[in-house]
Amino acid sequence: MNGVAKIFIKELQELLTRPYLALWLIIIPLCFLYVAGNSNDSSPRIRTLVQPSEQAYPTGETVQKLVSEYSNIDLLQWQSNWSPSPVGLVQSRSKIGVFWQDGWRVVVRPSNDEERIVLLELARRIALSIGFKMPLEAMLLSSAVEQPEIQVQVLDFGTNPAPGDAYLVPRMIALITIFIPFLMAVSTIARDKENGTIGVLLIAPNVGWRNLIIGKTLTCLFVAVISLLLLIIAAVAIFNMSVQSGFPGGFRGMGLQLLAIMVSTLQGLAASALVRSQFQAYLVSTVYAFCLVFLTGLLFPLEQATETVRFASLFFPLTFSREPLEEALLLGLPAWPYVRETGWLAGQLTVAAVLAIGSLSVARSRL
Repeated sequence: MNGVAKIFIKELQELLTRPYLALWLIIIPLCFLYVAGNSNDSSPRIRTLVQPSEQAYPTGETVQKLVSEYSNIDLLQWQSNWSPSPVGLVQSRSKIGVFWQDGWRVVVRPSNDEERIVLLELARRIALSIGFKMPLEAMLLSSAVEQPEIQVQVLDFGTNPAPGDAYLVPRMIALITIFIPFLMAVSTIARDKENGTIGVLLIAPNVGWRNLIIGKTLTCLFVAVISLLLLIIAAVAIFNMSVQSGFPGGFRGMGLQLLAIMVSTLQGLAASALVRSQFQAYLVSTVYAFCLVFLTGLLFPLEQATETVRFASLFFPLTFSREPLEEALLLGLPAWPYVRETGWLAGQLTVAAVLAIGSLSVARSRL
């Protein structure tokens, strides 16, 4: 039997013999998904997302006051220009968006025909409020000032759009599928050292150091991909999400996630040379999980972060794999080329591969 296949089968057998495997890889992630998908607020009013800019007129504050009687307002003044996005509406659990893009636009996100009628009526009232309740001083600036024409747009996406309270589900899936391969990879060498099996594996026929590392890497990738597929199936079944299948949308989207998983795996292998015990591996994994949560835009938009945080986010694959997965699951959109995300992930993969080769060479010399 080929040495790589031998290590791959051995690693899978060890995983299957651990009683807590199903707990960590299946049950706990599913519990996270369920909690994330049911973490909505109980406000009975229609939530509206207001996204102005410095050039907006009337100002964002004025628009907020004009439409506050119709809905529960979230006024988000992001530091960069942000075009009307259904992802933004879903993430903020909003049904109506009031955006400035060379003029005010009102966007509604209905889930069914009955809701469409209600939202369109509210959007019409909001548009009238913005267009016909301008401050008096604006009218005095010039006699040629005309009332702005407000565009009302309906966003139709997916056959069964996911509920607004499920916006965290794709983020949890992206987080879990990036963290699992890192956790497995960073502890793989330390585990064999503590079990006293590393020497036996290196002298086994057709194994050697290279085949040992390749076999362990393939195991991490296999488990991460299986976990990703199971979580996506659960998201579709439980939260009525839709995904693009077939070519090219489905394959392109899965390829992007696989690229991110490969980066995480190689980062874990690079870090594995620095740890000498499984306890240290778990500490490193905790730090990595902290960085994934707080430095990649998972909880807070990177547009609102400091330059240091935005720079640090470039070193983690979750920064570039999260948004494509969100658009695929929340909106049922095909995986666009995502040239920027693919380029950054490819660069991360190259750097992680170099670091992994170097650190594993150091680890081998210590055996």
